[in-house]
Amino acid sequence: MFARNLFIAGVTAMVGAIALIALDWRTQQLEKLISYQRIESVGETMGKLAVLMVLAAILYYLAREAFVQARTNKLKLPAWLESNAVRFIGWLRLTHPLFGLLVLSLVLLHGYLMWWVWAAGNFNLAVLSGIAAAAMLGLLALIGGMIRLLPKRITLRLLHRFVGFGFVLLLVVHRILAD
Repeated sequence: MFARNLFIAGVTAMVGAIALIALDWRTQQLEKLISYQRIESVGETMGKLAVLMVLAAILYYLAREAFVQARTNKLKLPAWLESNAVRFIGWLRLTHPLFGLLVLSLVLLHGYLMWWVWAAGNFNLAVLSGIAAAAMLGLLALIGGMIRLLPKRITLRLLHRFVGFGFVLLLVVHRILAD
């Protein structure tokens, strides 16, 4: 029930972001109502929030991997830590798709505000690296959706990790070029 509600919240955020972009793309009211400096500020904030959500999504993998390695190496953990770690990793597992959908929503809004509205569609290396990172994120989300449909396919999970690593690398490149 909790996982379904989180998924619905994530999908709602995604649909809201797409609807906002579609409506403004048709009417182009943002650039008439808000100054370019404010649009840049909001766009940068969306990008920073997306990075925080990426870190939250990655935390699931890191915490689970650390716990699995501790068990594999037969590390004796205190009982309170082991039980809380299992609960925390379970919570991260449930929220991971929500964080992913929030990242996708924020990236779409960030990209729209920074490139289409603020930079008037001009291309440079920062924009191209952002587009590449967003495309990799889209592929990552697609694979994540396939994992939900085909949970027993281990190759999809490995591919999700590999593409996730590629996305993080492109995100770092984008961050370096955007500054």
